[in-house]
Amino acid sequence: LRHIDALQRAYPMEGRMGVRLRGAGSLEQPNLTAAIEVANPSINARQWDDFHVDLSLQDRIVNLEARLNFLLKAHGKLDSGDFDLLAQFEQAELTPYIALMAGDEWAARMTGDVRASGNWRHLDRIDAEIAIGSAMLNYRAVSLLSTDNFQMRIAEGDVAVSGGGVKIMSDGFMDLSAS
Repeated sequence: LRHIDALQRAYPMEGRMGVRLRGAGSLEQPNLTAAIEVANPSINARQWDDFHVDLSLQDRIVNLEARLNFLLKAHGKLDSGDFDLLAQFEQAELTPYIALMAGDEWAARMTGDVRASGNWRHLDRIDAEIAIGSAMLNYRAVSLLSTDNFQMRIAEGDVAVSGGGVKIMSDGFMDLSAS
């Protein structure tokens, strides 16, 4: 990883990445599989568990399973637009992902679940739930936002937010609830 300049912007990264790609079929009916593994990753001199990403496209159905320092599973049908998604975070350190996009002054951590299913072509048919047990976002070691219980639900075109106490910087607080 140390030889991929784009990954070195925020933090020094080490580790070995392996990629396996397989494909067959036609452009109309492709069958593809991809597997990415990062072994012995080290980000900013901190050792992480191995990362795994498996992706397949078979019979115009996409399946994704990623085990990073959180779990991500997704399934989608290209023809119909039906999908489901699950992301589970258990004290997941999100700092490296944010740093790759925004710089090394940002830090984030989260515990919670994100679930969604429905049809991406018909937004009114999407059901989604975000249940955050705890989350924090820091900039230059200053706490910008944190929460210990945030829930958002989208069902049948309705949105509901509950338990949304958000701490802002050192002494601000916002209690969110909406429908």
